[in-house]
Amino acid sequence: MFIHKDIIIVFLFVFFILIILLLILMKDLKIISKSLQNFKGNTVKSDKVFFFSLFQPIIFNLNLIIKKLNDKSKFSRLRIFFYDYFFKFFPDPLLIIDQNNIIIEMNEQALDFFGENSKNRNIFSTLRIPELSLLIDESVKQKKPVEKELNLIYPKEKVFNIWVSGRRDLGANKLSFIRLFDTTSQHNIQDIQRDFIANASHELKTPIASIIGYCEALLDESSNKSSKKEDFLKTMSNEANRMS
Repeated sequence: MFIHKDIIIVFLFVFFILIILLLILMKDLKIISKSLQNFKGNTVKSDKVFFFSLFQPIIFNLNLIIKKLNDKSKFSRLRIFFYDYFFKFFPDPLLIIDQNNIIIEMNEQALDFFGENSKNRNIFSTLRIPELSLLIDESVKQKKPVEKELNLIYPKEKVFNIWVSGRRDLGANKLSFIRLFDTTSQHNIQDIQRDFIANASHELKTPIASIIGYCEALLDESSNKSSKKEDFLKTMSNEANRMS
């Protein structure tokens, strides 16, 4: 069967054009696929896709999805930055422990107080607080935050108001958040106040007893001489001045 030369040329030309269009189509698909796989928050531009009209609905929806993901990504990055900054520079010691009571994260205040070696260690080897284990168990059992004032024995003798968040699942780990608020200074002030009141009460007892005694003597008819009254009044005045 004889095929005319012009037909063969036309056929080859059409075949060549189809090959080119197929390559361009594959390139467009590759651009879209790459945009999905390597998400960087950039929309797919029409000038980069030859068959834009063909892929216009796909690209339009893809750009909407990219925009939404980009907005969520920005918000998530902002939240992560805020929580990281908040945790790192919070004025009280903060600890995060896992289900095995291993310290997996500490903020700056905790690192300064307990030392960097405390990280990745059991919390009970770092915090010598006898009742801490019961407090953590209580927060896990009740599934809500609990707090209590406890005495720290080691590394320094302190009094802390300890807040435990309760356990939260995060992947394979179950984490608890612990805050330690130092109330040692408040307890010291209370001790000073108690000592002051006790000392003041003791100091007041002697002059008050003296005044009461002299008042009883003045009221006694047998001690009604003017010279004795004058001595009693002077003594009472001196004792009153001691209390002023």
